[in-house]
Amino acid sequence: MDFILMSDSSDYQLQSYSAGTLVINEHVYQSSVLVSAHSLVAWQPQSITNIHRTDLAALLALKADVILLGTGANMQFLAPELQCFIRDQCLPLEVMTTYAAMGTFQVLCVEQRLVYAALLV
Repeated sequence: MDFILMSDSSDYQLQSYSAGTLVINEHVYQSSVLVSAHSLVAWQPQSITNIHRTDLAALLALKADVILLGTGANMQFLAPELQCFIRDQCLPLEVMTTYAAMGTFQVLCVEQRLVYAALLV
């Protein structure tokens, strides 16, 4: 079996996470961000309880292959009404810890998938 080494062509390298701090491209972030291979912006919600339907609708508009929601140091779940919205709108959202979301993001970028990570610190 042959393996082909694929390089990551993304502009943003998610380097580390500790409670309250993200390091991306050697820059420290202490608030939530929305990152893709070629963009990084502040993301309004600062905790899982601050996520509203309008935030999810904005993610839906991205038309991503997958959107990773990093919920901080611990796994947390969205409110049931938001889970219904995700299901009804077929939003390709995967919820996991921020640390797991960062690793998954890097793998999907190497696969050249259209991926976004909404990372809560």
